[in-house]
Amino acid sequence: MHGGVLKVAEPTFNTVPYASGIHRAEPTIDMTAKLPKDELLRLLETLMHPKTSGLTDEESYNDVLLKFCAGCPDPIKARWLVVECLDTMTDEEMVDRALAMPFRAMADVPSSELPTRHPLRNMSQ
Repeated sequence: MHGGVLKVAEPTFNTVPYASGIHRAEPTIDMTAKLPKDELLRLLETLMHPKTSGLTDEESYNDVLLKFCAGCPDPIKARWLVVECLDTMTDEEMVDRALAMPFRAMADVPSSELPTRHPLRNMSQ
């Protein structure tokens, strides 16, 4: 906010090649607003109980994990919380912890920490 005027970011687009040879511009998901807590809790519930949530394959699980991570201020640390953290906590505590992390732009993350073509690079900004 500058001088009482709220600036809204223009949508950006990536050109995505398809197997058919067609290149189509698709919007880059602007996740700087991040997901609300209740949506993150719903995604985390799905991740923690994939079979009862209807996830039938690893690809579906990974899609939900990416969406959860991209919806957090620091997607890389959010992934660590879900996949690697050994602390015992409830889903709500985990989401609170993820939301308490400072914002981290994926453009600032070195490729040694997140590969250049990793989906989170385009899902999170």
